[in-house]
Amino acid sequence: MPVSYVKLDEFAKELLEYIFNQNNIDYKDLINLSKCCRRFYIVCQNDHLWKNKILTRWSCKLPVTLSYRSLCEELHVVDKKLKFKISVIARKFYVPNTFAENIIEEELQDFLTEKDKKIDILICALITLKNSCELDTKYYAEKIYNHVFYKKLKQKWNDAVTNDSLLKGAVLISKWCNPNSFVSRKTIENQIDDVVSLIKNTGVNIDDISQDSSLEQVMELVQAINLIVYSKMRFQGNSDFYYDIHNSFIDLVLQRRTGIPISLGVLYIVIAKKLGLTLQGVNFPGHFLLCGNAKKDGKEFKFYLDAFNNGEVLTENQCLERFLPDVSRSNAQRETLFRKAQTKEIFIRMIANVVNIHRHWASLDSSSLETLQSSLELMLLLSPNDDESRLLLSRIYLHYGINFKLVVENLRYLIASSRRFDSNILDQLLLQSYEKQNLTHNQRDPKLKSSCENKDVLYRIGMVMRHLRYNYICVIYGWDNECIMNEEWKMQMGIYNLKHKDKQPYYNVLVDDGSTHYVAQENIVQTKMERVINHKEIGKHFKRFNGNYYEATEMLLELFPEDQMEADKHFFTEMQD
Repeated sequence: MPVSYVKLDEFAKELLEYIFNQNNIDYKDLINLSKCCRRFYIVCQNDHLWKNKILTRWSCKLPVTLSYRSLCEELHVVDKKLKFKISVIARKFYVPNTFAENIIEEELQDFLTEKDKKIDILICALITLKNSCELDTKYYAEKIYNHVFYKKLKQKWNDAVTNDSLLKGAVLISKWCNPNSFVSRKTIENQIDDVVSLIKNTGVNIDDISQDSSLEQVMELVQAINLIVYSKMRFQGNSDFYYDIHNSFIDLVLQRRTGIPISLGVLYIVIAKKLGLTLQGVNFPGHFLLCGNAKKDGKEFKFYLDAFNNGEVLTENQCLERFLPDVSRSNAQRETLFRKAQTKEIFIRMIANVVNIHRHWASLDSSSLETLQSSLELMLLLSPNDDESRLLLSRIYLHYGINFKLVVENLRYLIASSRRFDSNILDQLLLQSYEKQNLTHNQRDPKLKSSCENKDVLYRIGMVMRHLRYNYICVIYGWDNECIMNEEWKMQMGIYNLKHKDKQPYYNVLVDDGSTHYVAQENIVQTKMERVINHKEIGKHFKRFNGNYYEATEMLLELFPEDQMEADKHFFTEMQD
């Protein structure tokens, strides 16, 4: 009996949809299939197919759309444009004395002037590129994403401050400090609305709550809030792990149901407001409090709430006795201590908490340092005259070897205007920034290993090294045949204590702790490392790590054209052996 074959275009529509929906068929295949025949074209009109292809290709939260096929086409176009822009931006990053933010702003002008939906599509494409295996693509996608992300948030900050929107600001702080996490204001509002519904279901009367409500009415509502929030839902102050950074972010406070005085206080204010009760924050020293007004015996009566301690109601004297027992209680001091905080002041205190936790309590690994950096940038956005934040941020930039122009501007400003800091320390940091900037941009002409003057250079760009004295792991991204730093730097770094002093090759290295250094040849040896070195700038100089050495980008190869050939030759010889 002859075998009967069924052509693919004769399959049932449901079966074709199932086949076309397989992950090994991407959106480009779907486009080609839709062009094969009318039947395939009809099957490919199913919008769910396109949605699945988008989710497979672009791992991000999708913008709202009426047609996923149209969205797929837009993402494809943006993807192509972005890859071209990245190649342009990458080359400009190697030009001396350029500021990264200016380059990105200039190259992305067409994208950034688009409407919100177009920006969302851009962000979606960037999130996918950030997960690329190519170090350079990942690096520039991250740079562009952060620029777009923070530019968008800065615009929203003006609205939050202008409109006194405490919840909006709290959400923005969480987003700003956690750019790689998805923080949804809508989700947070829904969670708070659920809490409010539970409070209303207790039967408490909220219809008559106003500024003229009696103390008894207000206390009845406070008791209902405390019953649901603290007794039923078990929100609490995190006394055991007070300095856990998660206590500072509103989305995580709602998720974990634990926080610190200011984060729980902000949540309490928002909940109370939805129930008709107006509370205000008080920046009491060492402990954020809430203040409310009610009528007692026909007169205005102030009461205070401690959101950290189960919403406990306190008087002024009780606040002083508990939190500042040794402070005298003159009327002038009381007025200062119990002054109601403006919304912007609450935001600044929330950010200051994040900064202080990272400065004094968190282990300063690469992730913590990045959060500290973004927190300081936000602090200066809201409080431009905060000199301490300006100095600390400049030191972080120096540690990473980035934003030298801004570092110099900040340090010059502090030297000229601030008396809080030791001028010698500021001068030293300024010198360090000039030297690091010189190291980054001193070379324009190619360096050849084969040249006579470079005969003593043993190592090459892309090699993984270990420091003999400090034992850190690093990768070489540049070299000089002898030390090019000035005498002051050489004396400060003890160069003349080395065996070969400054008359030996020196190497620019990216260190696994996120720092950059200039090291003598006698201080380093080749080593192995199975993972990629943890440094923010690794993708600026290298395309990928092949397990043995780092493969340089085009721009770095132009500066050291023979290094990669030597690396490939050395690797090929090792493979033969």
